[in-house]
Amino acid sequence: MRSIDLTLPLNRLARMLTSYSVRTRIVVLALIPVAGFLANGLTYVSGEKDVGRAFGTVMQSNALADASRDFKSAVASMRIIVKDFSITPDNNLVVSFEQAHATRVGAEAMSRVAGASTDARSTASDVRDLADSVATEAEGLEAQVRQFLSNVQAA
Repeated sequence: MRSIDLTLPLNRLARMLTSYSVRTRIVVLALIPVAGFLANGLTYVSGEKDVGRAFGTVMQSNALADASRDFKSAVASMRIIVKDFSITPDNNLVVSFEQAHATRVGAEAMSRVAGASTDARSTASDVRDLADSVATEAEGLEAQVRQFLSNVQAA
């Protein structure tokens, strides 16, 4: 069997390195850490940008969650006020409804600023249309109740 000379690649490398001057070899050895520091710096800057974007996404998500919670609370308040109003009409309930409606509109605007997804926007649009129709009917009912209360007080 024929033996394989394993030192052949090392001999070629040694011959190639000796073909360069000592000065060139020192410069190459000095540039290796510089290239490593540059690569490390680029990785750090890239990671820093990713972390910044991640924090921005978290802040946006928190703002959207807060706006969603306020919107849900305002719609629930409007529903309770309308039920109470249908049982016992009162001017205080009308004022409470207007405040809840204003909160709902503010929460909706906040969710738009926070950048909700397309599905969330279409759902929010449907809920907004429904809430606006309820608010319009409530305003008509409010006028009737005010007229009714003024007639009761006059009598």
